[in-house]
Amino acid sequence: MKVLIDDMRVPAEGVVIDIIARTYDGGSALLLALAETWTLPTVDLLLDHDLGESNDDTGYKLICMLENEVLGHGNMNFLPKSIRCVSDNPVGAARIRQVIEKLYKERT
Repeated sequence: MKVLIDDMRVPAEGVVIDIIARTYDGGSALLLALAETWTLPTVDLLLDHDLGESNDDTGYKLICMLENEVLGHGNMNFLPKSIRCVSDNPVGAARIRQVIEKLYKERT
């Protein structure tokens, strides 16, 4: 299953995205629901940094929530099969990629 959390990006023609969340709150609720139903570990997550008007509610904040659950609490239900940053924000994308690397480095 492919999940996109992005406020504006439209999937390219021919790219199948199963679920799209457009806001931080929507993305957070979606990730929690997928983790609670043991589905998140089967998800290919595409994550943007900038999720609308707020500078506080970002894709980085979402990935830090996943990091806290996986590395802080050992809850592997919160680790997607893969995470790919799709942000055009170079600083935000770099921060997200650092967490992605940490999450999957710890897994091996």
